[in-house]
Amino acid sequence: MKKLKKIDSSIWCFGGAAAAVYLVMLLFNFLTPYIADDYAYMASFYTQAYLKNVRDVVLSMYRHAYVMNGRLVSHGLDSLFMLLPKAVFNIANAGVFTGLMYLIYRAANFGRGRSAGLFLGISAAFWLVCPAFGQVVLWQTGAVNYLWALFFMLGFTAPFIYMFVHGRQLINNVWLRAAFTLGSFLFGAYTEIASLIGILVSCALVLLGAVLKREKPLSWLLAPIAAAAAGYAFMLLMPAESIAKSAAPDLAVLLKNFAYAVKMLKERLLWPVAVWAALFMICALRCPNLERLTLSLTFAVSSVAGDVMLTAASYYEDRCLYVTAALIVLASAVLIPSLTELSRGALTGALLGVVAVLAAFSLVAGGYDIWRCHVTIKTREANIAAAVERGETTITVPCTSPETKYSAFWGLADLNTETAETWPNNYIATYHGLKTILGYR
Repeated sequence: MKKLKKIDSSIWCFGGAAAAVYLVMLLFNFLTPYIADDYAYMASFYTQAYLKNVRDVVLSMYRHAYVMNGRLVSHGLDSLFMLLPKAVFNIANAGVFTGLMYLIYRAANFGRGRSAGLFLGISAAFWLVCPAFGQVVLWQTGAVNYLWALFFMLGFTAPFIYMFVHGRQLINNVWLRAAFTLGSFLFGAYTEIASLIGILVSCALVLLGAVLKREKPLSWLLAPIAAAAAGYAFMLLMPAESIAKSAAPDLAVLLKNFAYAVKMLKERLLWPVAVWAALFMICALRCPNLERLTLSLTFAVSSVAGDVMLTAASYYEDRCLYVTAALIVLASAVLIPSLTELSRGALTGALLGVVAVLAAFSLVAGGYDIWRCHVTIKTREANIAAAVERGETTITVPCTSPETKYSAFWGLADLNTETAETWPNNYIATYHGLKTILGYR
């Protein structure tokens, strides 16, 4: 047992675990092509011509604020990546995923020694739990809007978590505090769900610290909260957002949407929520730790809030549960150290063993699905290139047929099979130098 603990706490073992997660995600990113909205964000919403420089991106986002939504920071970042080879995004995105897993690990493992097993367990749990994993993590436009939003959310809340746990500031340099506050405005303006939940979690931790630990709430940390709130308001005040909010649903629609949000939570994340509840009760009854129980409950409530706030949304896709999935994993991971103390590692080992087995099976199935869709697209692209070389301008090609949530094509529009004069066919045709393209199954 001591030898296993020594290996688990080794910096080399931890580095190997992080490298393994990064390389797997890097491979899956390289096997995932541009999909759906990616083709639209290659072009300017202002001129409809392909983006060529940063000025084009700025003008495109200006128009985007009027015709699409207020997520100018996230979609602007996505458009900037469109100026670069896809490989640049692949490398960066695998790093963001690994970084997110590390931030969750650090938030959960405070006051404890290094643990490669916990880091891998968190990564495997998110792989298993996250609905529409491919859309959230591998699809370029989706990843920038969802995965990166989670990364920035955990980065934003890190000083608040640190303050609550340790009672002292994480950032002490005045210039770093100024930079963090400026970045908080950008985080607030990033996206509707993650930004709001990040702000609420931070406010809750400030209040809980003041009530439970008598920490002084009036500190510099109120500045980034205010900046993030201002950024969120800025996003919601964009013309496209204002138009959408002007057609507010009535009470009957809201109640229907609320019931659907609860249904989606039950269908997609019932078991993760149930596992958290079981872990929470065990820890509360057998090894109560005020800090861990408070943090875990805060993250769990915020997880549910991330689902419930979709009651006011105009649409609800599986990928919209990305914040809920990440926070329920974090809420459970925070309890693992207490569980380890209770059972001398037996219960933790059993739980991680179950997660490892489930993740291993789904990794094979998901990996094969990602590869199979990759082969379909490569064959399609070869056929399109050959058709263009022959001078053809109209072509019909096979659609992908994803079978698991791990393929980014799962649940996304590939090619319309009924008409070519629609999204995304028109964008894909232009990208390949065709007049029209149609899909078939």
